[in-house]
Amino acid sequence: AGNIEEDVVIELLEKYFGQFKRNSQKRISNDLFTLNPSHNIIRRDTNQVHLCFNTKGLSYLDKNKYALSVISNILGGNMSSRLFQKIREERGLCYSVYTYSSSYEVDGMFTAYAGTTVENYKEVVDIIKAELEDIRTNGVSEDELHKAKNQLLSSMIIGLETSKSRMSRMANNYMGHWRIIEVEEIIREVNNVSLEQVKNLAISLFDEKNYSTTILGDIDEGN
Repeated sequence: AGNIEEDVVIELLEKYFGQFKRNSQKRISNDLFTLNPSHNIIRRDTNQVHLCFNTKGLSYLDKNKYALSVISNILGGNMSSRLFQKIREERGLCYSVYTYSSSYEVDGMFTAYAGTTVENYKEVVDIIKAELEDIRTNGVSEDELHKAKNQLLSSMIIGLETSKSRMSRMANNYMGHWRIIEVEEIIREVNNVSLEQVKNLAISLFDEKNYSTTILGDIDEGN
């Protein structure tokens, strides 16, 4: 990506990397990716408590990955998201809160992170669980869906302004899909996410049997 001479680059790639062979063996087995619902406390002498509330996510090959991106945006993708508003703005319980997905070839994980205090971390966990249950039970509104789609697509388009970001996107496409996923295709997939798809995905992923928490801070093991 950038101001390059394509023929020269191709010649150099063939010269130095052309002998590399693709490994046909699957890189990871489904048996190696398992969910372990648990509550883990890691005691550290810190002023802040860091917590990750985890549940089942999706493989980057899953057709529902765009719907999960929409859900993540609605829950914790920006300052107007549900968790940011309810945990930080309305109650002042944390310094930082957001959600993200970790997606791999065979599966993935969805995480809500918060930086909070010893006094508030339990309430933060309760609010996160309540918001996941609300989307699982009631879905999201048409307005939330529309705003999330616009924010996701706007961020993606703006993120393509540099050669580095374009190169990284194309490299990730090839590593995961062995093809370039065109921007138009992504726009179409995001716009096609429906309210029903969001709710059905939430029902599948936001289940207490999938939940685990990891909390780091100056917390007694009994708390």
